[in-house]
Amino acid sequence: MKTFARLVDDSANFSSDITYKKGGSILSMIETVLGKSVFQSALQSYIRTYQFSNADHEMLFEKFTEAAAGTVKDWCERPMNVTRFLDPWFLQQASALKK
Repeated sequence: MKTFARLVDDSANFSSDITYKKGGSILSMIETVLGKSVFQSALQSYIRTYQFSNADHEMLFEKFTEAAAGTVKDWCERPMNVTRFLDPWFLQQASALKK
């Protein structure tokens, strides 16, 4: 007797390999853009500030922007706004789209 496994739509599964790799890739990308010392400074500030409370990605992006202030510029030579830079990568499914 043959048995077949039922196919299930798993598109809403948020625990896939891609999900975890995307998060690590985004952190690696922002470390490359900001530089190691600015990245570390932002993470330390984020952990110190929110260690006994709830925090979200917007608060992390704010700490990256604060740490980059005065030292890191975007491609238009403006002060780096990490939220503007990362929102497309962070909020869109799959990969960011060029506007």
